Amino acid sequence: MTFLMTPNFLAAVAVSPPPTTLIAPFSVAAAIASAMALVLPAKASEAKGDAALPMLGFSWPEAKAYCRSTGGRLPTEAEWEYAARGGLEGKAYPWGDASNPDGRFMANTWQGHFPYENSADDGYEGTSPVDAFPANGYGLFDMVGNVWEWTSSAYADQQGAAPNQPQQSCCHTSAGDEKSVRRVVKGGSHLCAPNYCLRYRPSARQGETVDSSTCHIGFRCVVRKSPGN
Repeated sequence: MTFLMTPNFLAAVAVSPPPTTLIAPFSVAAAIASAMALVLPAKASEAKGDAALPMLGFSWPEAKAYCRSTGGRLPTEAEWEYAARGGLEGKAYPWGDASNPDGRFMANTWQGHFPYENSADDGYEGTSPVDAFPANGYGLFDMVGNVWEWTSSAYADQQGAAPNQPQQSCCHTSAGDEKSVRRVVKGGSHLCAPNYCLRYRPSARQGETVDSSTCHIGFRCVVRKSPGN
């Protein structure tokens, strides 16, 4: 089937990803008869007992290696966005078009003016347990908010580059510099605020250098499932 990714219409530079063909069957939740599932690695929180928090501090190579060790891999950007939509087409968020339907917080994001005011109205100043907010239509938690998530897809360097700049200028990465290679991250994080980035949406995307390992970037793995499971 052909899956059309939604343009990131709120980005400063308009980005319209090309149509992407996914080989059927492609599905992402255990509740659906499927060949694949998306697994969000988590660890026990020292501060909150058994609460499962997303795993942080992994660079792209480390996240890739972790997924491989579990028999999985990082999702492509198209797979990730397909999963994040939860079966809804053309909606701003995995649950619809309202950011807080009926006043209910649906994801862990920043409330207040970033970066100096965090009211934590959603109950969290930092990361939250991976199941703290409602799952989407595929039964997947934290597809937006909480932490950004690595994908396997490369981020085109030209998208943010100034036009007519020499390739070796300060506005371009140096040829052969592996650490400057960027990969797409998706989903936004607990540091995303409407006045700053508003990227806790399935269509939102940005590039991170592969050596980045921060407190607001995590990942999840695509795990191939056996037929009938």
